[in-house]
Amino acid sequence: MNEHKTFSSSVKAELSKLSSRNRKADLAEIAAYLIYFGRLFSRYGHRLIYFETENAFAAKRCASLLKKVFRITPETGFMQFRGKERTGRVNVLYGVLIRDPKEADAVYTALGSPATDESGRPVDPYVSPALISQPTCKRAFLRAVFISAGNVSNPRRSYHFELYADDSRLSSLYAALLADLGIPGKVLQRKNSFVLYIKEADRISDMLGLMGASTSLMEFENIRILHDIAGAVNRRSNCEFANIKKTVSASSRQADDIRYIQSCHKFHLLPEGLAELARLRLEYDDIPLKELGEMLNPPLSKSGVNHRMRKIAELADTLRNENQKKSNKEE
Repeated sequence: MNEHKTFSSSVKAELSKLSSRNRKADLAEIAAYLIYFGRLFSRYGHRLIYFETENAFAAKRCASLLKKVFRITPETGFMQFRGKERTGRVNVLYGVLIRDPKEADAVYTALGSPATDESGRPVDPYVSPALISQPTCKRAFLRAVFISAGNVSNPRRSYHFELYADDSRLSSLYAALLADLGIPGKVLQRKNSFVLYIKEADRISDMLGLMGASTSLMEFENIRILHDIAGAVNRRSNCEFANIKKTVSASSRQADDIRYIQSCHKFHLLPEGLAELARLRLEYDDIPLKELGEMLNPPLSKSGVNHRMRKIAELADTLRNENQKKSNKEE
């Protein structure tokens, strides 16, 4: 599978270039690659190990670790082929082969002599407990799992992290390792595969740091900060819009009451203080009560203005009720 330039592939590219001086951690990482795309074969009584994948990051990382840990140079190659989807897209299959029996035996023994099925794939227990007993080894193992079969969404769109597995026992192993490292994840079945996923931004951030993707972690956090700022601005804008809408609605209702009083030729019933406020409201029908109160002589507080507006509204309601009664009698 060709790796597109996505946030997920950027993380994998960074992880595939990490350096390590911990042999046990390197072995744990190699064990994960063996689980996903490795095969253990015996030919004429001699063992050989073959890795085959469309994941360029995993293939290159695996070959590099084998060379570093065992001081061997595995045979590498690739083959191009067209997928079944008939899109015309050319895929690349990468191969890493350890042909020398002594070298293959050394790798096999160092990985805990894993059991395999008829096709040469490792079976449960997929990895020797001794290889993943230490926190550093657990992080290395999960790093290889992510490079081989993981995905993290672009934080500009959503927060989602996944590790895929063909076997429920394998996904349970990932969940247990993550829990040991303080990052709980959830497992669900998706058709014939199992997915361990994390949706919390803080935990995804922890996961990136735990795997060693420091550059990607910084990018992730920078995007989170921008999102948080944008979210705060949007919430503030929405709040301000709601307040403006509320103010306009109240102002419109107050102006309607005053006009109704005028239409009934009862404006003279308003005391001078209320009349002054009513005239200002009709002239400035879009400003809040606080500003309206500051325009009075003498100025009045917001609560004082609100009290006077209630008096005006009471008069308008009284006039409406009287007119309604008259209308009902005439009918």
